[in-house]
Amino acid sequence: MQESRKAPVYDKLGIGMENAVTTEDLLSMTGYKSARSLQSEIAEERKQGFIICSGSGRGYWRPASREETERFIRNMESRAKMIFLACRSARQALELPEGQLEIDLDRLIQEDSGDQLTGGVPVKLEKMA
Repeated sequence: MQESRKAPVYDKLGIGMENAVTTEDLLSMTGYKSARSLQSEIAEERKQGFIICSGSGRGYWRPASREETERFIRNMESRAKMIFLACRSARQALELPEGQLEIDLDRLIQEDSGDQLTGGVPVKLEKMA
């Protein structure tokens, strides 16, 4: 990372999670008009190589140690995994024939012979009207 690059957010951040700066404070300090525009700038600075930690609703900060950087990496990788899994589920749903996304709950309840909703019978998808 080259220190000569423009980094209006990074330059305002405290060092260490205990010195995190909230989104509201960063908006005031940097002049950005919305959280979305601030987040876009943070993403851009991260792409340029600046390490801007965030998480747990604490705000944003520069890492004070290798451990803070590693914790940030684990947090971001976990979030990325959750996003990937959500996208995979949506892609799988798109592979179903059109109209097969609604379950006929009335019929399932009528067919239920046990304590559980489906009585051990696999759920069948019905074509939507």
